[in-house]
Amino acid sequence: MIPFLAVALSLASLPSVSGDFDHDGKRDTAEVVKAAEGYKLLLRRGAALGKPLTLMSLADPANFYLGTAQSGEFATACGKGFGARGMRCNRPRVTLKGNELAFGFREASDGVAIWKGGRFDLVWLTD
Repeated sequence: MIPFLAVALSLASLPSVSGDFDHDGKRDTAEVVKAAEGYKLLLRRGAALGKPLTLMSLADPANFYLGTAQSGEFATACGKGFGARGMRCNRPRVTLKGNELAFGFREASDGVAIWKGGRFDLVWLTD
């Protein structure tokens, strides 16, 4: 009975994670919250707690995850040819410092939010 309750509670809760996603030494928090239509991924920077950023909208967060990225160089989805046809890929690879916000859909896609000194760029990765 207890394992079942634990699973039921984890499925009922929406994902959240904390870290220093913008590398300014302050704790940031990302969370999925219910919106008027669907859900949205919000990020609260430690340097601007009263100004949450909406990073993306989600129709259904059932398989959505949040975490932190490891450092290293990674291929992007557009670098492997995924995405809109005829669109130029400006970022075929990304180099991560580590502790960036990682997100995605289990068994489907992975992304990272990279701080660019005033905003977060969302980049989809590939294996």
